[in-house]
Amino acid sequence: MTRRHSTFFFFVFFLVVVSSCTTRYSRVPCTGAPHDKLIALTDAARDGVLPGPSSRAWFSFGDSALESAQERAIEVMVSAEGSEPVSISLAPVFASDVQHNGSLASVLSGRHISRLEGLSGTIKLSMIPFDDKQRIAGFAVERAGGGDTQVTITSVSVRQARTGWDVREGERWVGFGPEGGSARLGSLPESFPLEVPSHATMELVISPVPPSDAGIPTKPTRFSLVSRDTAFGFRSSPVPHIALVSGSLPQVSSGVLSFEPANPPVQAVRVSWYTPLSGKDPSNPFSPLLADPHTMLQWPQAAWRDSAREVFAWDRFPGIVIFDTANYLIQDLYFKRLAFFVEKAGYRGTLVSDSDMQGKHGFNAHDYRAESLAQFFDKARRENFQLNREELELRDILLTEGIIQHGSDGYTEGSGAVLSLSRQSAEYLRYLFMTHECFHGLYFTDPDFRSQVSQIYHATDERARIFLQTYFSLMDSLSYDLDDEYLMENEFMAYLLQQPVDKVGDYFTAVISERFLRYGGDREQADYIKESGARDFIEAATELEAYVFRRWGLAAGRAGLWFSK
Repeated sequence: MTRRHSTFFFFVFFLVVVSSCTTRYSRVPCTGAPHDKLIALTDAARDGVLPGPSSRAWFSFGDSALESAQERAIEVMVSAEGSEPVSISLAPVFASDVQHNGSLASVLSGRHISRLEGLSGTIKLSMIPFDDKQRIAGFAVERAGGGDTQVTITSVSVRQARTGWDVREGERWVGFGPEGGSARLGSLPESFPLEVPSHATMELVISPVPPSDAGIPTKPTRFSLVSRDTAFGFRSSPVPHIALVSGSLPQVSSGVLSFEPANPPVQAVRVSWYTPLSGKDPSNPFSPLLADPHTMLQWPQAAWRDSAREVFAWDRFPGIVIFDTANYLIQDLYFKRLAFFVEKAGYRGTLVSDSDMQGKHGFNAHDYRAESLAQFFDKARRENFQLNREELELRDILLTEGIIQHGSDGYTEGSGAVLSLSRQSAEYLRYLFMTHECFHGLYFTDPDFRSQVSQIYHATDERARIFLQTYFSLMDSLSYDLDDEYLMENEFMAYLLQQPVDKVGDYFTAVISERFLRYGGDREQADYIKESGARDFIEAATELEAYVFRRWGLAAGRAGLWFSK
């Protein structure tokens, strides 16, 4: 924020001294302040009407200062009805400004001002009044310009500190930080630099971008928030969404931020100071944190609420819960038995003991739909199978999130899915695994996507499909059940979308084919893939990418909208 000291409208010859004999209460309603009623220190504050240019209203909270002022915002709702726009300024009133008899002091110090220009209609204007050298006793409002426009302060509230702006009709609001600043309503966000403290959460309400403005999957349109040292932002999407970003991310709390381009598809930005990112259920300290998949990958492990794992939910698809674990061992405690129960050939539908799993590989990343999860936990209930502590914790989280439910006779499926990856994986693999697993999550939860995948799968040359199925059966680390067509279609899709389309050819002709032959695959099958340049897989990946980009703004090799530099 631009630091501005001013004497505002605090010159002695402007003051209207309140009688020392009678306390004059304002008729402007107030909530959240130290007292239910505001004290009017000037005539304009009695009714909250600012009748003409340079009108001023001074308010006091009474005999109590605003406690924890650095964590509070004073918010006034102002209505300007008339043909000319006005400017409204908001400033704190210090305890030193008010004499013992309730009148204003004859000498007033300078202070930071929050000024909004170009106002017409109704808006909420707020400021964080904190000053490390002064106690906050109230606030003052000044009007400038507007001719005969009628300006009224209709209500006041004291609430948790927040900064930012909202230009949506019926929601209009602009909030300034402790150092004040100036902004013009018609040029937001260009005229409003942002700061996001490390202990804050930023919420962006992002508008959809029409297909003509969306770009292409490999180069989508996007907007950035830029500081002196870094930048981050979001790629465009055809679907409106709300993005929550934690100030604990180093790219975010990096200084004053401004938008590039200056007119992004953003309707609102709210920075909640002293409010760390909470879960889907703020009353539950272990509720999954809502975040973009790429944000999860960059989340500081030191900021995890549990050193063993953090639990997230995909912000755009909150029914998809994602575990990030400190290492593979911890991930296995949550998901290895599930892997055998759901996907491993020869074990499907079986609750495998710890001793039987000893020395066998689960997966380095996991994905499970609600139906499979309900079957697993219900079978354990019916057979009195002793699950470990982590599996019981997983069950409770799934119940809380509605992914599984208590039925009349055991556990039943709800809606959603659970995914997992580990910090032990190399960074490039974490991005690949996150993309792979997120597309599984969408496959589990979206019938139209499943239908599209099925059409593309069955339209793909049978030789390519048989090659991939054989690969799934040969790899000890996979051991997929080839009779499960749902699983085959799902993995076909994820293996194609886990990397960019221009990498698909090399991935199948080199990486997959080499493994295929090393584990005893048929050379004729491998030769078909190599000689065709994996044409079938490239064509299928191109079709799948076109669908997910048109539907959600996603792309092959990318399940998130967040990016950072």
